[in-house]
Amino acid sequence: MGWAFAEEYTITVKNHTITASEWLAWRKQGLSNTEISALLNISPSMARIIARKFREAGVPDPQYRKRKPGFVGNLNTMIDSGAYVLGILWGTASTFGEGYWVRHRQKWYVDVVREYLGITAEGHESYSNTGSQWRLKITRAAEVATIKNLLERYGWVPRKSRGRPYPSVP
Repeated sequence: MGWAFAEEYTITVKNHTITASEWLAWRKQGLSNTEISALLNISPSMARIIARKFREAGVPDPQYRKRKPGFVGNLNTMIDSGAYVLGILWGTASTFGEGYWVRHRQKWYVDVVREYLGITAEGHESYSNTGSQWRLKITRAAEVATIKNLLERYGWVPRKSRGRPYPSVP
């Protein structure tokens, strides 16, 4: 369903009818699901459901997957620990969609990247036909931008590329 049809789309909750245009205006103002839930006197989970229904109807959502930025660490490759973390990222990071995975069989490597860069996501254990591994899924916009800028600055290419240079750091 395209946006032209979605303009007519409405959702009724607690005797209040919300139009697609009204929802889009709130989202363009930067209101989060939690702020909209307070405005409508509904639970934040209900606001998330409403947001999903509007997205599914084709209503653009400028706040989707956007989080208020927090501190994201920077990597100083001039010191040993920073260069070491760059090496971990270089060898374990892979792209997916607009984010990154950091994967390793040992939890310690995932935790080092997470703690050093201040990543908010938690690592989790997963299983595959090659055995178990720890994975850190990085999707927060500020964190993705930090990782992307860092890796691109040193010429990183995805793990399964034909030619993979080493990072050129002092």
